[in-house]
Amino acid sequence: MLYSMRHLKRYRLVGSDGEIGAVHDLLFDDEMWRIRYAVALVGNLLTKTAVLVSARVMDAPEARERRIRVPLSREQVLSGTPVDADPPVSRQGGIAFEKAHGTTPFWPIPAGPSVAVPDERNLVGNPHLRSLEEVVGYRIQASDGEIGHVEDFVVEDEDWRIRDLVIDPRNWLPSRKHRVPPQRVGAIQCADGAVSVGLDKSAILSSPEYDPRQPVNRSYEEHDDTDRGRPVESAERELACWGS
Repeated sequence: MLYSMRHLKRYRLVGSDGEIGAVHDLLFDDEMWRIRYAVALVGNLLTKTAVLVSARVMDAPEARERRIRVPLSREQVLSGTPVDADPPVSRQGGIAFEKAHGTTPFWPIPAGPSVAVPDERNLVGNPHLRSLEEVVGYRIQASDGEIGHVEDFVVEDEDWRIRDLVIDPRNWLPSRKHRVPPQRVGAIQCADGAVSVGLDKSAILSSPEYDPRQPVNRSYEEHDDTDRGRPVESAERELACWGS
């Protein structure tokens, strides 16, 4: 089944001994175009801990209950991978800045394009790991100019592969959103808050439309999604930033 990645945020994570916490963010690899981790917030209203849960152990989402099951206990998740063990590119910059200035790390709030970018030579970690929370809202740079922003991603729950980038042209056709394959993405530019796409504006505007409330037809799949995160039925079942 296909899902909106934005809808998967706030789904509950349920372990072998009950509810663990909520999905705060999703981290994906922009080379392989797969979800790598869910960032889970575990705790109560006063104290929350952010940890990484590998997509490899995540079952398919249960849309009616708005939950994702994992074969781990709450204690196993809490004692698992901390968020800064494998941070997204935007967070790598923040960590480098914090180490240089002796500040206390604060995450999963993303660094974002407005934060001063440290020297890229200080960055460590996976240069292809991105945060959904960060990238949604980035401007789209087509081959012939700017057009709208990143609205969402569509992901396949069988292998957590990203199938589409959803673009909202906004000032062009506010009521329509369009889907393009992630292989058309040329670069994700963190400092500029932009994503370049190897298509011109007319090609983007003529690409398949995406409306989460209505069926979407493509040559190889048909969808039926809703704003409440209902799954999408499918007929079928891999960027430089700081160096740019």
